[in-house]
Amino acid sequence: MVYAQTFLLAILGSLAAPAPSDTPLIITFDSVETGKPTPNHTDRGVVFTLSRPPAKHRAAGKVMFFPHLKTPRKGILNAMADEPIPVEIRFPKPVGSVTLVLWGSIGSAAVVEAYDSDGKVVDRASRDAVPTRTSPDRPIPSFELTVKAPAVAFVRFSGAPAGGYLACDEVRAEPAADVAPRSLRQASKGRFLIGTAIMSRNLDNPALSALIGEQFDCLTGENEFKPMSIHPRPGEFRFTAADRIVDFAHEHKMKVIGHTLCWHSQSPAFLFRGQDGKPLSRDEALKNLKDHIDGVVGHFKGKVLGWDVVNEAISDARGEYLRNTPARRAIGDDYIAQAFKFAHAADPDAELYYNDYSNEQPEKLQKTIRLIRELKTAGVRLDGVGLQCHFRLDDAEAPDRLDRAIAAYAAEGVKVMMTELDVDVLPRRGRGADVASRERGGADPYRDGLPPEAAEAQSRFYGKLFRVVLKHPGVVTRVTFWGVHDGASWLNFWPVAGRTNHPLLWDRKLKPKPAFDAVLDALDKT
Repeated sequence: MVYAQTFLLAILGSLAAPAPSDTPLIITFDSVETGKPTPNHTDRGVVFTLSRPPAKHRAAGKVMFFPHLKTPRKGILNAMADEPIPVEIRFPKPVGSVTLVLWGSIGSAAVVEAYDSDGKVVDRASRDAVPTRTSPDRPIPSFELTVKAPAVAFVRFSGAPAGGYLACDEVRAEPAADVAPRSLRQASKGRFLIGTAIMSRNLDNPALSALIGEQFDCLTGENEFKPMSIHPRPGEFRFTAADRIVDFAHEHKMKVIGHTLCWHSQSPAFLFRGQDGKPLSRDEALKNLKDHIDGVVGHFKGKVLGWDVVNEAISDARGEYLRNTPARRAIGDDYIAQAFKFAHAADPDAELYYNDYSNEQPEKLQKTIRLIRELKTAGVRLDGVGLQCHFRLDDAEAPDRLDRAIAAYAAEGVKVMMTELDVDVLPRRGRGADVASRERGGADPYRDGLPPEAAEAQSRFYGKLFRVVLKHPGVVTRVTFWGVHDGASWLNFWPVAGRTNHPLLWDRKLKPKPAFDAVLDALDKT
């Protein structure tokens, strides 16, 4: 046999059809014929073949087996005099981990790469040099390389130099079910909650609901806890959709955040305005606010970790403190404190938060600190400040601003939550996240998908954000993404309707993006 004319082969194993689903698979080659090129080799549904056709050699598409010197073992080879080609092994169904037993000639290295069903590398193991025999009478030493991932579809191994060889004489594959999927909630290791915003209808999709339950340990209702959805008319409360979110969360050992009790948007007019459109009297408006909070917080008492009591009350205008909202016009500046008092009375055990966008920006940061101090002076319970964190990919300074803002809020003695995190990849003129602010036109460059370079830039951005979060242990208590996947993001409709945005960790097919890996890497390495 001339092994300089054979190919290095990569080997993976999978579950045999007759075997139970939890049984590891072990493949050896002791009964194969050596020295005879063959287009492929199949064992219990696992196919061994070349990763690509050779460009220079006649023996295109052929693999070969070779005896292990000084032992009865046989291995499948990757070697060719002038064109080494990795060998590929495909499983009939994904596996969770694969171990290859390898040996090779002097000068060989070894690389094993695991791939998912999309052809993406999900793990890699390597060795710079194979071990060598201590004497001519001894067998060539073997060694093991292992790759792991939630769902390995195939592996490739390579490393032999021209004229050399690398052989694999055993493949051990563990079922995918035995390898726990990589999840955000596990990677956070209890340091802070990892959440997402959902609509109750999202739970109708089995794949999406499974992803939600697997990856997150905290849920926020995107719209169904808001005043317009839950209390559209005086005396009429609609809890069905919000109850469904709470029930799902409790079934999956998740916390729930109520969003939101008092907001100038998505709220019924009757709370603070009369039929003539004018502000109600202070007493009428306070009664309506209390009735609303009593009804909603009381219904979910003991089921919700915390409430965004007041949302976006601070003005974006330079030099102006509070936004001129219907609640403020009817009640006065103390409507914020009153809302917190009502919420605490309705559920004394619930945490209470103030939530806003762009409050990591210097001017709005100072306004928010002013509000924190005023609420403390008023004697109301305030557990934390929510930073919505609707970031833009082209805002390179955002992670540093976030870092400084977290430190500033921590100095005020409050917890910090990143409550509506996403990273917008599309161009727009404005900043912030005022839902009333709209733009016309605007480029829509990624209708056919996010290019790899943009996806990698977004992944680096997310990695920086999470490294900032991890610099502040015990201060940041929750990070919530505003949506699960790109197709469900509000940024497809704001500030320009009908564009195709890609701001989250999963794409529209529920496949994790590079940003998902970047977040996990940040959590794993800190």
